[in-house]
Amino acid sequence: MKLLIFMLERRRAFVHIFFCFAYFSIFFMLNWRSGGINLMHALTLILIGGVGIGIAYLTYYLMRLGHGRRRPLLAIVYFLIAGGVIGTIGYHIFIGSANSLSVQIVDHSATHTTRDYVLFFGPWYVHLAKYGVIFYFAEKLIFESLDLLFSRYWPGYVIPAAAVPGPNQLVPHFFHNLMHHVFDKLTASEALKPVQLAHLSNLVKYGTTKHFTARDKLATLEAEIAAVRNMLAMEEGHPVRLQISGSVSGIKVPPMLLLSIAKNMVKHGEVQPGGDPGLLEVRVEGGRLHIIGTNGIRQSPRWSRQDGGNGLQHMRQLLKSVYGNRAALYTHTTDGYFYLYLHIDDLNPYDHGK
Repeated sequence: MKLLIFMLERRRAFVHIFFCFAYFSIFFMLNWRSGGINLMHALTLILIGGVGIGIAYLTYYLMRLGHGRRRPLLAIVYFLIAGGVIGTIGYHIFIGSANSLSVQIVDHSATHTTRDYVLFFGPWYVHLAKYGVIFYFAEKLIFESLDLLFSRYWPGYVIPAAAVPGPNQLVPHFFHNLMHHVFDKLTASEALKPVQLAHLSNLVKYGTTKHFTARDKLATLEAEIAAVRNMLAMEEGHPVRLQISGSVSGIKVPPMLLLSIAKNMVKHGEVQPGGDPGLLEVRVEGGRLHIIGTNGIRQSPRWSRQDGGNGLQHMRQLLKSVYGNRAALYTHTTDGYFYLYLHIDDLNPYDHGK
């Protein structure tokens, strides 16, 4: 089990080691000579293969810049500049002069113009760059699948958010959804009533005070419950009921934790025919916090992988980072209903979750 935990905590490194191993294995298989290869040819292949994997990982990080951080134009500029630099160096090493490396793959008795080289290098550069795109999306798919698997059956092994740089990701995620929801209402000519605007103002005020706080900065559970009440009051006709049991005074939780759960229930929930409205229950018993959510699922393609969504993924990582193995989040879908159960153990008042 210790070996499994070690590998999970360093899963990014292991995944990329596997990517590199697979790349070099296939590269040498495709370039192996029937009579074997000599030392210089092997060194040349290692050099070209290293450049190839470098281009792949350059593209991988540019994908994180362009796709992950929403700066595609800057990523494209960097991609073109890097291509020009790598192409120029490659031209001088393999075309511009005859040396022990270039003679292994280039026939210098033939004429090679700059145009010929550019026509060769361009497709070759793009071909290698596509592996970076594959690495980026394969990594995302693998990690999301692991998070989904472990959050369902072994929540204690979810990777903590310490490995993910930046502040509490639940805050911008909630605001993104809230602003989109308000925009949709405005574009649909659904005027918000004054009382709804008052509740929206309270939500924005609460969120902005938490937006730039550190990941381990917590909020009182009472403030979270008040924010949830504001959101539910703003959403007229929502199918969610809030129920509080036990004393919540003095208990602190990560900001937007309860609010994000309630937002998901409102956004994706609906009352099933003959069913009951959704229920969000917050219960405190003997130093243990229970949060239980039950709601019918709105028929939408977005719910095909609902327990692997970004909001719930951020939530699992954040809980792991703040509480370690004292907190766990379980989700389950069956017969058109979504069930969520979150518990935090040994949570004493005013202990900041520690």
